Amino acid sequence: MTNRKIAKILASIVFILTIAILIVFVKAAMSPPEPIPAPPIGQNLPADFATADFAFNERIQKTFPIGSSASDLATRLDQEGFRHDAVGDDGNYATFQRPYGFCNLIWAVSWHADPQGRITSVQGDYSGKCL
Repeated sequence: MTNRKIAKILASIVFILTIAILIVFVKAAMSPPEPIPAPPIGQNLPADFATADFAFNERIQKTFPIGSSASDLATRLDQEGFRHDAVGDDGNYATFQRPYGFCNLIWAVSWHADPQGRITSVQGDYSGKCL
């Protein structure tokens, strides 16, 4: 075999491999990732945001009523994958975000506690943020 034939064969192989790699990358890019499930406390909400936000807030307030343990609330949210974002004069704030197409679904919980660690106020918010 001549050098010219070997070069043509190698060029063909490189071309075929390049196309195959591109196909794999395009297919991977077009396949949606495995969806992140909603946190258990935020599952099975109504489809529209206004009603879902109200239902989530109600669920949070029933699950963690005024006077209950702020430590239990924080532990439960941690176990469900919430990220504790803030502590201080403005209280505590924890969020869970889930990608949804070009948007993020956001479950947020804010609360205040007295010096004994009992909840004095708690609020749940459910919303979406899109590009």
